[in-house]
Amino acid sequence: MYAVTTRKLKPVVMPISGALTMSSSDGGELEEAQRMLERSRELLAKPGFADKAPKEVVEKERAKLKQREERVKLLETELKKKRKG
Repeated sequence: MYAVTTRKLKPVVMPISGALTMSSSDGGELEEAQRMLERSRELLAKPGFADKAPKEVVEKERAKLKQREERVKLLETELKKKRKG
């Protein structure tokens, strides 16, 4: 689940802490988290991104990547528990 706010007319998407809900048994939230993880991986893998982008932007994206990897792992674990139970 995400909250969307705007700052200087640019949308900012932030995760709502503690929000872990599996809305469907197929893992729709997991799929969304995997898409966001893939987006971070693709951006960081772009030729020249790390060299041309400001250092703060690259560091921020690397932090997002780490958070998204952790989120996917958590959601996968929760989904497995749901399917077993």
